[in-house]
Amino acid sequence: MKAEAWQKWQELGEYLLFLLLGGLIWIVIAFKVLQWQKFPFHLYPVEVGFIFVGPIVLLAGLLYVAERLSRPPETAATGSSGSGRLPAASS
Repeated sequence: MKAEAWQKWQELGEYLLFLLLGGLIWIVIAFKVLQWQKFPFHLYPVEVGFIFVGPIVLLAGLLYVAERLSRPPETAATGSSGSGRLPAASS
């Protein structure tokens, strides 16, 4: 039980670390591109917020969906045997 709890915290930490680093890299790149284009930040604060936060929220959602899809099915959904295997074919 303790190992399972540790594994869940480790997975959450990896998820948050990836999201934090990906978000930080995105903000730096977007900020530098907008500066290079001489974008008037003060005239469009809402749009700048969407440019910075929108892709990060999208990344978080996609990471969540990918994690849920890659997770093995629960034991209750595997059938009556509980092993998740198909029965051996008899000849």
